[in-house]
This record gives sequence, structure tokens and C-alpha cells, in this order.
Amino acid sequence: MSNLSPDEFVKLTLEHEGRFFSVVLAMLPGCADAEDIVQEAITVMWQKSEQFQRGTDFGAWGCRIVRLKVMEHLRKRRGDGVVLSHEALEMVALDLERSADDLAAHDCLERLS
Repeated sequence: MSNLSPDEFVKLTLEHEGRFFSVVLAMLPGCADAEDIVQEAITVMWQKSEQFQRGTDFGAWGCRIVRLKVMEHLRKRRGDGVVLSHEALEMVALDLERSADDLAAHDCLERLS
């Protein structure tokens, strides 16, 4: 049984959907399959929602699942001219998993420098 009601899941998913797309597009710039990857990840999130711990960061939890879906997508496309190594993509994805507040603070500091 899920820790989240369907309404809670939808609310949290909508709150973080932009962040999920950002992870995909950061790892696969211009990817035509971004929407499909995010939808597949959201399906997995729902299937595994009982593993989500209330009080933790749903966005970070979801981004990890999105990142795994991107890696799966890359494995399927291996040899199609992917430029970045998996290690580089992993570093980008981990950076994007920071909370929205951390990202906003980081952007603010960069503008001040």
C-alpha cells in the first residue's frame, strides 16, 4: 500500500515535473524523447510510491528515478553518438538533484559574482 494517496502523488508530481524535465534535458540536451522519459519515470514513481518516505524530498527521490530512466534510455541508444560519458552525465544529474532552494541560492550567488 502506498504511503501517498493518489491526490498527494499527483500534487507532488506536478510540483516537481519541471525539475524532472530539467534533469532529462541537462543529461540529453534537445532530446525528443524527454516527455516519454519523464512519463515512464512518473509511472515507476507511482509503482514504487510505497518506498517514498514521508517528510523527505519527493523531488530528489523522483530525480533519482528520472536519472535511472535516462541511463536506461542511453543504454538502449548506445552507439547513437552520445557525446558525454556516463560518469559526466551522472555528475550533471547529481548536481541537479539538489533541492530547489539550493539551486535558487546557487543561481543568486552566481549573479552576484
